[in-house]
Amino acid sequence: MTEIDGETPIRKVKEWPEGHELADFRDLVEPLREALGAAYDLSASEIGPEGLPYDGYNIGRKGRGQIFSPDEELSAERLIESERDQGRDPATVILSIAVQLGIEQGRRMELEDVERKVELIERMSQILDIRALLLDARAGSKESS
Repeated sequence: MTEIDGETPIRKVKEWPEGHELADFRDLVEPLREALGAAYDLSASEIGPEGLPYDGYNIGRKGRGQIFSPDEELSAERLIESERDQGRDPATVILSIAVQLGIEQGRRMELEDVERKVELIERMSQILDIRALLLDARAGSKESS
């Protein structure tokens, strides 16, 4: 960050909503769009009949029922509709896709963590079952002696 008069300026960032409430999607994308616009000239060149190229990941299964796939979003038809109907330029559409992919990656990371915890609980349950069998066997051998 650039120093001004020998001091680093304090920049304000938004606080996340309380608890587990979700942030509004526009609040995620628009600040990124503004930063990108400040760093680069985002004036769009003409979009060809095929739209913009994309060979990356698709949005996760949960998101697909609610939004278009990245390949569809970047088609010429959808880019024109997004600009006309929602005022979303191609850079905003691309950033929206990036946020959606980040959400999917986070969801996958969380699921991986949950799966590890379930596996650990199952192992602990097996250990407790073995312990109970060993205690029963020990008690049975003491009774027979």
